[in-house]
Amino acid sequence: MLVRQQAQATIDARKMIVTGAVGIACDALAELTERGKPISAAESGKFVSNLVMVICAEKGPTPTIEV
Repeated sequence: MLVRQQAQATIDARKMIVTGAVGIACDALAELTERGKPISAAESGKFVSNLVMVICAEKGPTPTIEV
């Protein structure tokens, strides 16, 4: 029974994290638009995907440089 309760607690916590991450990403897109820096739909998809991934990840992000 304890294992089931722990699993449910983990699921609930993950749902909360994902919901918060999506909210943060939406707010960030809105803020960019308000500041006169709108981005295209393709860039928006990448931006949201990357931001949600970083927020939801258990480890910190690893910076990469595109050449």
